[in-house]
Amino acid sequence: MKCLKTSLLLIAMSVMTLPLSWGSEIDTELVSQASGGNVERVRSLIRQGASLETIAFESWTPLTAAANKGHLTVVKELTAAGANVNTPDGAGNTPLFYAAVKGHTEVARFLLKEGGKINDWPRIKQFVFESVKKNGNPELIQLIESLQ
Repeated sequence: MKCLKTSLLLIAMSVMTLPLSWGSEIDTELVSQASGGNVERVRSLIRQGASLETIAFESWTPLTAAANKGHLTVVKELTAAGANVNTPDGAGNTPLFYAAVKGHTEVARFLLKEGGKINDWPRIKQFVFESVKKNGNPELIQLIESLQ
């Protein structure tokens, strides 16, 4: 029953949060390269005019894709180019959500410094806190607890 409630919550959040825009081929490639950690290609695609706020794959922006994989250099490159650190994905989760849940301490620290937030929905915040504590990284636990 708990799994069903969680699934329904995620579906409801997906419906409530509409995507920004589905991107062109170059925009989709930016999401892919950000996810792969290819900072040189990310720089090139930004110079070519790829959108920093497009969504692709898991309804992720390039920044969300990079944060999810822990690619700090790419995260810094995207934010320096103007990517919004709080743009939610299709489920309403921010790049900081993914960095925290995946245990990417340096990325989480950077996103917090840049004004990153976790979704304000209490269940999402609770999920992040529980995930971080379960992973057992004291530094990340302290960073995330500072949000309460």
